[in-house]
Amino acid sequence: MSNCRVLVPEVSAQLRCSERAVLRLIASGDLVASKVAGKWLVDIDSIAAYLDKTSNRPRRRRQRDMAR
Repeated sequence: MSNCRVLVPEVSAQLRCSERAVLRLIASGDLVASKVAGKWLVDIDSIAAYLDKTSNRPRRRRQRDMAR
């Protein structure tokens, strides 16, 4: 885990979602964060990992589809 952390409003801008949605991602464990002085600080590596996990990259074709 890196030491670089950002606040929830910055994460919501980067993910293009609401701050409430970011808080739900934190609660579900999809984003790693810690609460400091009443504010959530989200680890930037977890943001990158979440984006990689949820990206719309093409899926691998099944063997059956490749035989056609």
